[in-house]
Amino acid sequence: MQNQITVNQKKIDALFKKSLDGINHSCVDAMVDLLEKGVIYCLGSHDMKHHRHLEMGDSYGWVLLKDGNELKRKLYAEGAEAQGNASTALNEVSKSNAVRTSGYTGIVLAGMHPITYFNVRFEFYAMRQGMKELSAEDFQTIFKPVKL
Repeated sequence: MQNQITVNQKKIDALFKKSLDGINHSCVDAMVDLLEKGVIYCLGSHDMKHHRHLEMGDSYGWVLLKDGNELKRKLYAEGAEAQGNASTALNEVSKSNAVRTSGYTGIVLAGMHPITYFNVRFEFYAMRQGMKELSAEDFQTIFKPVKL
């Protein structure tokens, strides 16, 4: 009888581990999708007067953290040489005290150096509009049920 209890306990532990792996995988997939859509929206909101991000490589990007540790990162270079500073800025922001150190955290940002290339007010507007675009209905299309 004790042997069967041990066997059952091992199976239960294995299934809980599998379910947690499924939850983590689903969260990462959804967060990556959300971060991708955020950058695409922000870049798409740029007009010809505010298009330097599209000309300079490495000037927009995102990073996904879990418990303060980097899981994934993507920089948008659009075929240009990496002249911007999104990578450096992501490093600085992800290590700052303003970032949560538990759970998942996604950061989308635009590198803004050299400052003479960019209109800070416009960039703030593009980011705020991107945040407004995410609604409760969108949540269901991005975050899917956990796959076990």
